[in-house]
Amino acid sequence: MEGLKLSTSELVKQIFQSALNLDDDFELDDSMRFEGVPGWDSLGHLRIVMEIESAINSSLEMEEIIPLDTVQKIRDLVESRTP
Repeated sequence: MEGLKLSTSELVKQIFQSALNLDDDFELDDSMRFEGVPGWDSLGHLRIVMEIESAINSSLEMEEIIPLDTVQKIRDLVESRTP
């Protein structure tokens, strides 16, 4: 699959699925907050951050991590950090 570029939406869904072990059919919506996503607790948040860093091949600063409390904010961050 090398050379295949995922859309930001697909990449974010993949990040959440991998970090939180979500089912493939789980509907991720931009308006969702951490309370509405199964497994998105403090440990889940760390897993999401690690998956983001792996996807963008870069480390995130604490100032970038703390405000990530919605799917939309994560999507915006991923989109801003991917070519």
